Amino acid sequence: GLNLLADQYAITLDGQAFGEPASAVILEPEWRGAALAPSTGVTIVTRAGCDLAPVALDVADDITRLKSYIWADQHDRMQRLDAALAIARRFNVSVQQADAGDWLAAQLATPAIGQCRVVFHTIAVQYMPEATRNRIEQTLLRAASNATAESPLAHLSFEADSHGPGAPVTLRFWPGDGKAAIDLDIGRADFHGRWIAAA
Repeated sequence: GLNLLADQYAITLDGQAFGEPASAVILEPEWRGAALAPSTGVTIVTRAGCDLAPVALDVADDITRLKSYIWADQHDRMQRLDAALAIARRFNVSVQQADAGDWLAAQLATPAIGQCRVVFHTIAVQYMPEATRNRIEQTLLRAASNATAESPLAHLSFEADSHGPGAPVTLRFWPGDGKAAIDLDIGRADFHGRWIAAA
């Protein structure tokens, strides 16, 4: 669930600052490609996530298991993880234990008027069974058909493909009221945040 707090990290992209400037989590990936257009940012109203085996922030064994996925010589990544965990504890982020397909269906069952809901995932789909992937796709299509100008829907994805290096960052946006979906190929990014290449 640490990616649920991306707005609480200090991120610099192509000379532009995003997120929380005083954050202990500092991300400064190398920017490649066309200049990044100026951005006014977004306001996150609510955040929610799920995992089949969520990490409990107050259970030492869970934290040890999480840290075991970082290579021992990658001190910068370990420092960022420690800082991100401290932020997550401060925000008391809750990640529900659930299958992603079932969880998403419940989350999108009722429109959120006045808000654009963004469904996003990073390097997760490859670990999901086919039934879960199908349920997610069906849920997104059903929610998209109910989208309106006051309650649009977006699907932001960072998932591995066979075209490396890195993985594609894609966005599908449903503006609602019967308008066609808008697909954006945002670019590609390094799996560990070292670079981002604009499309």
